[in-house]
Amino acid sequence: MSPRDATANPANDAAGAVAPPDERPWSPRIAALLFLATGVAVLGWAFAIPEGAIDQDVGPRAFPLLVGVGLCVAASVAVVQAFRGSDPALTEQAREEARLTEWRPVAALLALLVCYLFALAPCGYWQSTAVLFALVARVLGSRGSCVTH
Repeated sequence: MSPRDATANPANDAAGAVAPPDERPWSPRIAALLFLATGVAVLGWAFAIPEGAIDQDVGPRAFPLLVGVGLCVAASVAVVQAFRGSDPALTEQAREEARLTEWRPVAALLALLVCYLFALAPCGYWQSTAVLFALVARVLGSRGSCVTH
């Protein structure tokens, strides 16, 4: 690597060592932009909701507008952070955390939520919720019983 390349890289630290290049520099940027697009879509759908009665203080648009504005504000912060550049120490920490993440419980919880969605109507709310609660506790590591002696 030439000295000009080492000084042109913003990921260089004060000691002059070159930080490892980010393997996926566009992934946080794409995620932040998708997050912002979601917020804009929620705002668009919120404005498509018809107004409520004239004498209502809070109409049916209020909560979707609040959620859309919150999404847009949070996504704007994420976009600014994603395009400002990355801190090499944070990038390495994120890689290490991603490497240590156990994806089996995440997939199991997602599958349980999908099953819960389809079990609500035929089985009923409290029955489906009780089974979901027990299975989620099991997936998250609970091995004890609920019975006290």
